Amino acid sequence: GIEIDGFTPVSLAERNVMLDINEMNDNVMLLDIGAGNTDIGVFEGNGFIYTNTIPLGGDSITSDIQMVLNISEEEAEKLKRQYGLAMKSYIDNDNEIVLNTVEDAKNKVIKSSELIEIIEARIEEIFSLVNKDIVSQGIKQRINNVVLTGQGITNINKSDVAGKVILNIPVKISTGRLISTI
Repeated sequence: GIEIDGFTPVSLAERNVMLDINEMNDNVMLLDIGAGNTDIGVFEGNGFIYTNTIPLGGDSITSDIQMVLNISEEEAEKLKRQYGLAMKSYIDNDNEIVLNTVEDAKNKVIKSSELIEIIEARIEEIFSLVNKDIVSQGIKQRINNVVLTGQGITNINKSDVAGKVILNIPVKISTGRLISTI
């Protein structure tokens, strides 16, 4: 008995929460990298000019870690959160990590740089696909700034730097706006 009035793209709905006052009036790409998808929303001032979804996100990173290192999904997610770094060039200490592999009874030891290489490769792919999409749509040159949001990536350090390097557009992680419910 419910009638649907219409659909609203995620990026359009998030705009009012994720962008600050200055960003609301700028030419901005809102990039929401969630668990399963990356949602692209491009705004020119108050105008919504483009949206698309790429079927990769934070779960893709976790899955890569799980498969490459032959560990459980739970351990892969834990490692992603604990050692999450988007670019190997920012490693401070190349620590050893003890893994509980799925098939072996004994533990396996890797360097944190090996884990970060896996994370970096998928993040690079996500940003490269976004870049390819906005270039093919002819809108990249109209974008002044990128605002990055989403639980799939905002917990990974230097993800904004990786985005800036690949997209060649200034990227920042969303701080959002405080919204009162009173």
